[in-house]
Amino acid sequence: MESAKEISELARQLQKRKQSQLAADPATGETAQEVQIHDWINDLGMSSFVSKESVGGGDYHKEMARQLLDFLQEPLKLQHGIMTLVDVYCIYNRARGTDLVSPSDLAAACQQLSKLPNSNIKTGTIGVAPKSVAIIRLDELAGHQKIESLLSSDDSFISISGLASKLKLSIHVASAILEDAEASGVICRDEQATEGVVYYKNLFSR
Repeated sequence: MESAKEISELARQLQKRKQSQLAADPATGETAQEVQIHDWINDLGMSSFVSKESVGGGDYHKEMARQLLDFLQEPLKLQHGIMTLVDVYCIYNRARGTDLVSPSDLAAACQQLSKLPNSNIKTGTIGVAPKSVAIIRLDELAGHQKIESLLSSDDSFISISGLASKLKLSIHVASAILEDAEASGVICRDEQATEGVVYYKNLFSR
């Protein structure tokens, strides 16, 4: 995956915006998301995070992947089964506090996720280059199946903003998902619609 450089750059942009996007609790100084992250950690019984000092260098990424497998279950469910690696980087490092991991280490650990026994998480990319996005997703929530379920009738359609709203995704990720589905022949676009560019179920592929 060519994700490390992209994660590093985008993570910096997200971290600059996070304080303005999330209001802090005046009693604790914590943001709403930080409180939620701490609740997840407590529910999982995590007393510490994997570090290079606590494990041998060769096992570091695999051990981090094992921890990520547990840690990401709840966030992924809340995000309808799909998250960008940039979001994973931000939420995992926020949970770690001052003991931050590098973008390259996170990317290497995420590549191990699908190789773990009983893992239900896969890594990959969505969208068409050069707009492709590195993501992780739950096995049972494949992107194409989700789109097909939203297009339940032959005359129903969906836009990028509509998909983003329904699945609570960013516009960037929603656009990449639809472009990926279009490239795979699952849907086709209509650029003449009064609503702007919309996508229909691809009846020609039947």
